[in-house]
Amino acid sequence: MEKQHNKAAKKRVHLDFLIIHFLRLTGCFHANNQIHLIWQKIALNLIKSYTHIVKTTAENLGFADAPKISKYAYGRDYHEVIKEKLNQLLLILREKIGAIHGRGFVDAAPVLERSWAQRSGLGWIGKNGNLITRQQGSFFFIATLITDLELAYDDAFARDYCGTCTKCIGACPTNAILDNKVIDGSRCISYFTIELKDMLIPNEMKDKFENWMFGCDICQDVCPWNRFSKPINETAFIPIPEILNLTTKEWESLTEESFKKIFKQSPLKRAKFKGIQRNLKFIHQEKY
Repeated sequence: MEKQHNKAAKKRVHLDFLIIHFLRLTGCFHANNQIHLIWQKIALNLIKSYTHIVKTTAENLGFADAPKISKYAYGRDYHEVIKEKLNQLLLILREKIGAIHGRGFVDAAPVLERSWAQRSGLGWIGKNGNLITRQQGSFFFIATLITDLELAYDDAFARDYCGTCTKCIGACPTNAILDNKVIDGSRCISYFTIELKDMLIPNEMKDKFENWMFGCDICQDVCPWNRFSKPINETAFIPIPEILNLTTKEWESLTEESFKKIFKQSPLKRAKFKGIQRNLKFIHQEKY
């Protein structure tokens, strides 16, 4: 029965997700003070690529100084997109298997997604702290569906295929990637451009952002395993036209009203209009 459920689940999931692996959970899972999933038995760990074959403003128009945006933020907010897919998956599993409990998590709850993904056999944790697979590199989202399904769980991914490669460490302009897979988040460009709420970015970071306005892909772009990253045909992640085509001047002259209208479904809204304007001013200062 477990093997039949495994096959049914994996067959359906592959229509929307690239890979699915199962991790056995032990004990009670506490998502927060309000959620106590006493019924959980297994975590379905899934990954979905977000890469598209697109050209950015710099490539389209030859503007080498156009602001850079992390690839994951080109389309709709992945939290909403993946959560919808997890809910759809849960409904399908209930139709095929029967009454089950389940709850999906996408980078928005205290679920150790990368660790669980590694423990379920999806891939290994690279020196840059990202989950990496030999089939897809690391340009993908990780999602988790916790359920009380009776499934045979997968073995952990035991091998580390980074080997002696240190390209990500050497390429990080802010020295945020340390030895032994330790990441100093307080020095990461993604932290400064997205999570930092202060209106001033530390002056010691000047000349180190390399024109990144929102997020940073440097440590993934240089990773040899991402040569295997495959573009997908996911309409929700099709780049918002402005993401690819706005010039530096157009970004700087963008009004808050226009920003909220254009990026209302985009991850860029997390940094807010003021954060984007702060980032633009900072990388503008780097050039002069």
